[in-house]
Amino acid sequence: MFGAYRMVLALMVALSHIGGAWGLGAYAVFGFFVLSGYLMTHIMHRTYGFTASGIGRYVLNRFLRIYPMYWLACLVSAGAVIAADPEITDSLAKGMGLPIALGGWVQNLLLVLFSGSKPVLIYPAWALTLELFFYVAIAFSVSRTRLGTGIWFVLGLGYALVVNVLGLDWKYKYFSVFAASLPFSVGALIFHYRDALSGRLAFLNSHPVRFGIASLLFVNWILSKIWPSIYQPLFYSNLLIHVLIIVSLLDMPETGWLTRKWDSWLGNFSYPIYLIHMPVGVLAVAMGSPFTQPSPGLFVLSFPLLALISWGMIICLENPIDRLRMRFK
Repeated sequence: MFGAYRMVLALMVALSHIGGAWGLGAYAVFGFFVLSGYLMTHIMHRTYGFTASGIGRYVLNRFLRIYPMYWLACLVSAGAVIAADPEITDSLAKGMGLPIALGGWVQNLLLVLFSGSKPVLIYPAWALTLELFFYVAIAFSVSRTRLGTGIWFVLGLGYALVVNVLGLDWKYKYFSVFAASLPFSVGALIFHYRDALSGRLAFLNSHPVRFGIASLLFVNWILSKIWPSIYQPLFYSNLLIHVLIIVSLLDMPETGWLTRKWDSWLGNFSYPIYLIHMPVGVLAVAMGSPFTQPSPGLFVLSFPLLALISWGMIICLENPIDRLRMRFK
């Protein structure tokens, strides 16, 4: 039951980029990384297996999950860039634009992008590049055993400690593939210790507790706005919050309106929202929005268009692709 959780994470990224909630997106991106570490380790063990055939089916499935929707989002973004004045794009999403050289197009279309790559069609595409890297690492057994996953976690934690002790730039603490290693390894550890965590944290299995824990993500962000000096400790503490949220959702039963069907439906919106929220914000300003800077008002005005385009992408592409992906599981 991770669909609603994924959609909330995607909305947190959108709130950060077009809603002016600076810093909130970083909490969400590391949450995506923790969840991916858990899910990819889970499906390699329980669905595909670490054989040549299993790895091949896994890689094909991940390709179909990531690239077709991403390429469609690139078309949406290219249309937004062409339709809007360059001043609008520069004001809202500096660095987003049409690639200039052939190499830039290849990088964008193949998703070989990092935080310093410019111009980019999809503003937060660097995180997808890191996701792909760890998808491959997990396929080739980095989280196959408890011991290997523990070593991976220790290395990720050691890197985080070193860059913070040395006071290195934020790009080393957040945008780097080494920085992403920590949340991915944490997610993989959840898989290996799932039974123990579910038993010892059984108190999480109630909706009020789940809601309270999820609210801590936003409480942490508000505290970081009040006391910017403690942003980084709060940022890393969110890894624990994401662990608690994921553990609370592992065995969550269907209740009331939140059936597995509805949860899956909500989750389907997470990827397109993540991909196109910035182009939609640019389009909203180009169409005459009175809000020309990232702000709550721009997010509210952009949301109907964001939901509509996302729904269209799901109906026209994601649903047919999902039916194809099921044949390779």
